Amino acid sequence: MRGNKHLWLLLVVSIVALIAACGSDDDTDDVPRATATFSTPVPTAAPVGTQVPSTPPTSSQPSVFLWPPEIVADGNGMATFNVWVNTGSFGISGGEVTLNYRDSGCSVQAFASGTLLGENPIVGHGAIDNDAGVAVLALARIGTTNAPSPSGSFATVTLGCPANVTIDIPSLGLSALMADHQFKKVPLVGGSAG
Repeated sequence: MRGNKHLWLLLVVSIVALIAACGSDDDTDDVPRATATFSTPVPTAAPVGTQVPSTPPTSSQPSVFLWPPEIVADGNGMATFNVWVNTGSFGISGGEVTLNYRDSGCSVQAFASGTLLGENPIVGHGAIDNDAGVAVLALARIGTTNAPSPSGSFATVTLGCPANVTIDIPSLGLSALMADHQFKKVPLVGGSAG
C-alpha cells in the first residue's frame, strides 16, 4: 500500500508540474512563501577542536536532511530550520516532505517552501496537524528542470517549543520523496528516504 501512495504522489506532482509548465496569466497565488537564507548556524555541541561547517555538507548521492545539525529554541521557544536536499546528479522537479514530530515536545508553527524548486513553486499539498504531530508539504517546480539542479532548501520549518531547549532531531521524524526532471522517483540515501 505504501508503494501505491508513492506512485500517487509522483502522479500528482507530475500533473501539477505539467499544469504549471503550461502557464497561467492568473495571479491568484496569495500564499506567503519563505525563502531560506543562511547566516551563521546555531552553535552546536561539537567535540573540542571540531568545527561545524557554516553550510550544509554536499554529497554526490541525493539525500534529504535537517539543517542546521542542532536545532535550539530561543528564549521565546521558537526554532527555525531547513529541510535540505542534496540533489547529487539529479534535477529535482518536485517532492513531498513529512515530519512526524509527535514525540518532540514541539508544534509546527510554519512549514513553507524553500529555494530548491525556484521562487514560487506550486504547493500540491500542505497540512499541519499539531494534534496528531504530523506536517506534510508537497511542492513542484514551475517550468523546466535542469539536471543536475543545485542543492538547496526544500522547506523552512518554524517550531514552537519550550524555551531554550535543544530539539532531538530524530524526534522530528523526517521522511521525504523527490521526483527527478523526468518525474521518476529519486533514490534518496539516508534515514529520510520515503
